[in-house]
Amino acid sequence: ILLNHNIYAEESRYRGMVPEHCELRCGSRYTLLRDEFRKEKKRKGRESKIQNSEFKILIAMGGADHSNINIDILKALQDLQNIHLDVVTTTANRHLYELKEYVKESSAVTLHINTDKIAKLMSGADLAIVTPSVTLNEIFYMELPFIAVKTAENQGEMYEYLRKNGLPVLDRFDPSRLKKMVEEAVRSLQYELVNFSDLSPDEKKMVLQWRNHPDIRKWMFTHDEITLKEHLQYIDSLKKREDRLYFLVKKDNKAVGVIDFTNIDIKNKTAEFGIYAKPGLRGVGNILMELIIGYAFKNLGVSTLVSEVFKENGAAIKLYSRYNFNQTGIKKTDNGYVVHMELKNEDRQI
Repeated sequence: ILLNHNIYAEESRYRGMVPEHCELRCGSRYTLLRDEFRKEKKRKGRESKIQNSEFKILIAMGGADHSNINIDILKALQDLQNIHLDVVTTTANRHLYELKEYVKESSAVTLHINTDKIAKLMSGADLAIVTPSVTLNEIFYMELPFIAVKTAENQGEMYEYLRKNGLPVLDRFDPSRLKKMVEEAVRSLQYELVNFSDLSPDEKKMVLQWRNHPDIRKWMFTHDEITLKEHLQYIDSLKKREDRLYFLVKKDNKAVGVIDFTNIDIKNKTAEFGIYAKPGLRGVGNILMELIIGYAFKNLGVSTLVSEVFKENGAAIKLYSRYNFNQTGIKKTDNGYVVHMELKNEDRQI
């Protein structure tokens, strides 16, 4: 048996290099984990999500922290509000005294030295900052959102896997980029995406009222008002569709908008998206865009995200352009001119 339990491992890499009778065990299905991780994940699954005013970030940059990056990360995040940082290290860290001195006056930082509770810390965290190393095998298993920062050349293979799959990774420590990524993660994780198939009857009616509102409907390709019967039939059809997804976006259990993905093409790694906020609600366009981009590239695994928007919808074109969408064409329809816009994985900023 040949075992490579790293998340990036593929059996194809070893074919032709091992005897025919050798069994290949590669990838996350074969990740080696201590029992504590399985117990914590099971316990976490039984617990309901508790809304906490304090956002918890786990920092695990290696027990020895050869690059002495822990303090740099803490300095980069020191101005963020309502954040608690759990820093994991060991007595093998030759910068330990300096780290202890730095955090001793801060109530927003807890230092964990030689801890045997790493699974519990992951379970209780909202976000992790880690190196692109074997720690990510555990992070993936625990389904913990993360940002990876490359600190050594031997992390190259994991780094390339994350980069190619559109996952949040930095090729080197950059305080401003890291802070921006953390701020975006904090904002997005405060929002809940509710699949249309899971909406309550009242929520389905509410979404219909939004969609039929004149300020929303005028930018739809179908300008006609939709009936409740048509609306419910369409939502019911989504259960059998793999090429489209619709989500109601909530914050603090209050609905703020809708995002959707259509023409999802897994083979060619493309998808189109739609977006609208609750009628009359201002200031949520940016967060809806961040949620769309994050879900498209990280969850759907697309390489190109597409939108078709009416030329007269200047606000939408301006918003999309702000996130590096490029105009790649224009076509005439019965309802007016439509601009084709695209965002490629390599061009995205978040």
